[in-house]
Amino acid sequence: MHILINALSAKTGGGLTYLNHLIRDLDRIDEKNSYTVLVTAKNRQKVLGDSQLRMNIVTIGVGSVWRRLLYEQWGLPRLIDKIKADLIFAPAEIAPLRARCPVVLGIQNPNPYYNVGVNWSVAQRLRHFILRIIARPSARKAKRVIFVSDTSRRHVAGVLGIDPNKTKAIHHGVDLSIFDSVSTSQAQDARDRYCGGENYVLSVSDLMPHKNYPMLMEAYSLLSSDLRDRFRLLIVGGGKAAKTEALKKHAQLLGIPGRVMFSGSVPHQELAGIYGGATLFVMPSRLETFGIPLIEAMASGLPVVASKASAIPEVVGKAALLFDPDNVQELTSSMTSVLTDEQLRGSLIASSRTRAADFSLESTAANTLQVFEDALRST
Repeated sequence: MHILINALSAKTGGGLTYLNHLIRDLDRIDEKNSYTVLVTAKNRQKVLGDSQLRMNIVTIGVGSVWRRLLYEQWGLPRLIDKIKADLIFAPAEIAPLRARCPVVLGIQNPNPYYNVGVNWSVAQRLRHFILRIIARPSARKAKRVIFVSDTSRRHVAGVLGIDPNKTKAIHHGVDLSIFDSVSTSQAQDARDRYCGGENYVLSVSDLMPHKNYPMLMEAYSLLSSDLRDRFRLLIVGGGKAAKTEALKKHAQLLGIPGRVMFSGSVPHQELAGIYGGATLFVMPSRLETFGIPLIEAMASGLPVVASKASAIPEVVGKAALLFDPDNVQELTSSMTSVLTDEQLRGSLIASSRTRAADFSLESTAANTLQVFEDALRST
């Protein structure tokens, strides 16, 4: 079987991390099928890393989002015919509707399908509207549709009217060995580099509106002065400069400008040290289809405090303290408990490591390959 993987839309965040790991692990475990991976000049290094792959890599110059969308509907079907692909994996909601081979669709972006009270910009609302329009026929075209959590599978399949029999939830996997073997010096290096040598509470995600960072900052500002003096808040994630500046202004309004640190986007290989240097991990998001940083934090042996929104409870199980993403006081109380109660902290650390072990890269790749084979058999 010749499988084509369309990675043209991968840019940042969990979707990029997912593809990077999936491609490497399929290349490692699957010796009977051949693969072609489509990348852009801009995302090639991020998608493929430095791995030496057996897969055929094709760089496509698509430029803007609109040019990419046009290419996926007109140029990509011709390429599929040219290279004689037997199946295409489209991991980002949009299938080439004119493709003559079976399609496996991945749906990871929750934003177009949920109404969680986020104040999206006009441009973002337009993008969500277009994605919903394209996703519906894409889902009809697909032989199989992969979701990254059962929570999102049930909700989004209902919104798009997808036959449940052709859907499958496959959790993301994480290379646990990277995160559970951080040295003391690596952890201290992260504290020195990002927080002036101080201990910190950590949150990792792109600076998008649904990530709920203003609420996290407000909850942090309500910690006792003693705890704020002992722990900075470090927010790790990329985003437009305007978003970072807006959050910095929010920190000033809250009276904590010197206690909240923004690292910007960091290379994935540096994340393990950043997790290792943290005392507590917090995910305040209103909306996640999965949440890879949750697994990375748990694999690092961090106690986790997370919102009880969308797929987050499914991912963390009983290994985290959950809070209402609209309840600032509840988050402040949860952070205070973990930072001051050593018995609770120890219990959460033990639960984190146990829960993280359920999310291996090998199982993600093997389950995805099984879906590819099922889709081809169903034709």
